[in-house]
Formats: sequence, structure tokens, C-alpha cells
Amino acid sequence: DEERDMRTIILALVAAMITTSAQAFFWDTTPKTDARAVECMAKAIYFEAGGESERGKIAVAKVVMNRVNSNGVYPDNVCDVVYQRTSKYSCQFTWTCRRNPKIVSNDVYEEAKQIAEAVLEGKIKEDPTNGSVSFNNTPFRGLRHHVKIGNHYFYRSRLVQIASGD
Repeated sequence: DEERDMRTIILALVAAMITTSAQAFFWDTTPKTDARAVECMAKAIYFEAGGESERGKIAVAKVVMNRVNSNGVYPDNVCDVVYQRTSKYSCQFTWTCRRNPKIVSNDVYEEAKQIAEAVLEGKIKEDPTNGSVSFNNTPFRGLRHHVKIGNHYFYRSRLVQIASGD
């Protein structure tokens, strides 16, 4: 009787473990956005496009995501893309080279954070840059920009084939 009770308890524990594992596998209960990724993306939006329209802010976020989904041409996560350096003194996003840039408008940062969350969660599907992986506030000499949004010129790269983020 005691042995049978112990077997019943063990079987119940195994069943609970299997059920929990199956739920974790089939029903992903983890948050869709990583807080660190949201912060990195929000800062990129804030410092690069804080004075731009919502579309301009989304465009910067999409450039970050296009880089993340570039099949190895750029790093494969948001924070590594945002803070990527091309050399000791050169950064992909210029504000990341400055020491401790300050957020001076909480309202603009909150908007940037909302856009970051929406882009990272896949709620904003449209890419106004049409696959661009770089941008600048002045046209690059010798390069034809792909699209202009607000004060930014956006460029695609022949080296990058964007993988679907879906």
C-alpha cells in the first residue's frame, strides 16, 4: 500500500512536470519583449529621431530591426546592433560614442519606448524604409538614398538580405 502510494505520487509529479514542459513549449508564457532590448531600441529612437514624426521614429526602429535580421552582416540582437562600434572611435549610432547622453524629455522618451515595444512585439509591420540598414541626416556623397523621411536619408545595402522577423 505504501509502495503504491509512493508510485502514485511519483507518477503525479512526472505528469505535472510533463504538463508544465508542454505548456512552456506550446504556449510561450515569456514576455514578448525583453526589457533591455526595449531600452536599447528606445534610446536609439530617442537620440536619433527624437525630433522626428512618429513615422521617422518608426523608420529608425526598423533600421535597427533590419540590421538584427540581416543574416549575420550585423549583430543579431537589438542592443548589440545599437552599440556596435566599427572602431575604437567610431560608432554605428553616433550618440553611443558620447559619454552618458542624457534624456531631457521624458515625454519624447516614453513615446520612443512605446514605439520600441510595438516594433519589437511585431505590432508595427510596415517598414517605411523598405529594408534600409543605414541612415544619415545629410545625403552620403556618391550614394543614392533609397527614401527620405523627415530629416533622414535611408539607404539599403546590396550586402544585406533581410530575413523575415516573423
